Amino acid sequence: MSFRRTCCFISAFAAVVLLSSLIAAHPAWATDYSQVVKAKISSVTTKSMVVKWSVPSGMTQGKTTLYQVKGNKKKKLKVFGSNVNSCKVKHLKKGKTYKFLVVAKSAAGKKFTSQVVTSKTASARKSKNAAKVSFASAKLSLKELQHMRISAKARTKSGKSPFDRKVTYYSSNEKIARVTAAGEVTAVAAGKCRIYCVAYNGVASFAELTVSQGVLVLGYHGVATPEEKRTLYPNERFTISTTTFEQQIKRLHDKGYRSLTCEEFYRWQTGKAKLPKRSVLITFDDGRYSAVKNAPAILDKYGMKSTWFVIGKRSMESLAFDPNRYTATVDDLRGMKDAHPSCELQGHSYGLHDVDQAGNHLIFSKTQAQVEEDCVLLNLFAQQFGTDHFPFYAYPYGSDPVWYQKGVAASGVKMAFDYGSDQLASQLDSRWSVKRVGVRTTTTNKIFDSFVR
Repeated sequence: MSFRRTCCFISAFAAVVLLSSLIAAHPAWATDYSQVVKAKISSVTTKSMVVKWSVPSGMTQGKTTLYQVKGNKKKKLKVFGSNVNSCKVKHLKKGKTYKFLVVAKSAAGKKFTSQVVTSKTASARKSKNAAKVSFASAKLSLKELQHMRISAKARTKSGKSPFDRKVTYYSSNEKIARVTAAGEVTAVAAGKCRIYCVAYNGVASFAELTVSQGVLVLGYHGVATPEEKRTLYPNERFTISTTTFEQQIKRLHDKGYRSLTCEEFYRWQTGKAKLPKRSVLITFDDGRYSAVKNAPAILDKYGMKSTWFVIGKRSMESLAFDPNRYTATVDDLRGMKDAHPSCELQGHSYGLHDVDQAGNHLIFSKTQAQVEEDCVLLNLFAQQFGTDHFPFYAYPYGSDPVWYQKGVAASGVKMAFDYGSDQLASQLDSRWSVKRVGVRTTTTNKIFDSFVR
C-alpha cells in the first residue's frame, strides 16, 4: 500500500472513530440542554427537507458544518458562516429515512454538537413526521432523592402517531435532577430545572421540575451490644448492634450533619425556618431498654441530639429488677434525660401499641374518640417528666389511618411521624404523616449511605 493510500485510510478511519464518539458518547448537553446546538428537521417533501439549528445562548457563532449520517459514517454536506441557521437538503428519495448532525464552532474555536436528527421524506401528501411533543403535565415536583417516571408523546400535525414514536429525555441541570433517555427522573438536590423531551427529528418541549429540600429522619428501635444482640435479640430485625449504630452516627458526623430537635424540624417543615442541606432528625421508637442503655453515650460522643417516642403503659409496667427488660422504666427514661440533656421524650401512644387476642393491631379497632382518650392518658404520663403533654407523636406500628390522625391532632399534638417507603422528609409531606427512614438489621452500609449526602 502506498504512503498516500495509507494516509487516506488512516484519515477515513479517524473520521469514523470521531463520528462514533459523537453519536455514542453521552453528549455535552446532558448537563445543560439549553447550552447546546439544537437541531430540528422541518418542511419535509418527497424529495427534500430543511435542517434548522440554533446555537447555545450567549455563544458567538463561528462556522457551522452540516453532516449526513449513515451508520457510523458521516458525509460533510456544507460549511456555513455565522449568520446561517438552516439548510434545505435536496435531491432525496421519496419515502426514505435520512439522518443529520450539526457541529458548530464558537468564535473561540470551541465545538458544540447537536443530537443526530432523523426524518423521513414524504410518500404521500400528509407527513408522517413528528410535529409536536407533549408532556402529561407541564409542571413536575419531587423531593430530594425521590424518583419519577415521566412520559411524553410525539404526534404528527394531524395528531396521529409519527412513523417513529421514539422520544428521548434530557435534564437542563444534572446537579438538580438526572433523567435517563427512557424518562426515569431522579431528584438530586433542591432547586429548579427543566426536563426536555426530544423527538427523533429534533422537535422538542419541556416540563418545569421543582425539587424540594429533603431532610433525613431516621427511625431506630433497639440498640444492643454485640453480646446482647447474640444472646437476647438474635432474630430481632429492629434491634441493631452498637457497632453498626456507631458506624452510622459517625458517618453522619463526618459528613457534617447537624442534628435537630422535633421543634426545629417542625419549624422547617411548616415553612417557618430554614435548615442546612445536611440536617438529620434521629428518632427512637418504643423506649426500648437496650437503646436507652446503649445509644445516648454514642450520640453524645458525636454531638448528636435525639428524640425518643415512648409508650406510656409499657414503661409504667416495665420491671426495674429485670436486667434484660425489653422496655425502659420511667426511672430509666428520667435517668437518660438527666445524664443526656440532648435526648428529648415524645409520645408513641399510651396503650395502643399492642395487639388483640387475634394478633391484630389495636389501632385499627379503635375509634377516634378512643384515640383521644388514649392521648389523655399519654399526657398524664408526660407529666412525670415535667411537661403537660408531648407535642410530637409517632404512630404505633408506623400506621396512620385518617381517623387516627384526627384523634391525635385533636389532642394538642403539632406533628406526627410514620413509616412507609423509606424516603427523605419534605415540606411536601403532610405534618400528620411525616416520612422516616427505618433502620433495621437489613439496612446495609450501602443502603444507609444512599440517604447520606
